[in-house]
Amino acid sequence: MSAKNGFADPKPFDNFWMVGGQGYVVICFYKLRQKKFVYKIPVEVWKSETSKITKKSVREDEIKKWNVETIYLKN
Repeated sequence: MSAKNGFADPKPFDNFWMVGGQGYVVICFYKLRQKKFVYKIPVEVWKSETSKITKKSVREDEIKKWNVETIYLKN
């Protein structure tokens, strides 16, 4: 069953609609027993960089080349 906003209802909630603000794609690569961090990628950068590749997934080493903000998370 989907919610009113069109997204699936089950938790965890990992996306939402935002109007009138800067948009980002935020990705966290999980590594066991290592400090967690996320890549904060502006939507424009995401669209331009992912249009250059033919596969559906993006590896962490590829994202590092895009020169985007890295945010370290507290445990």
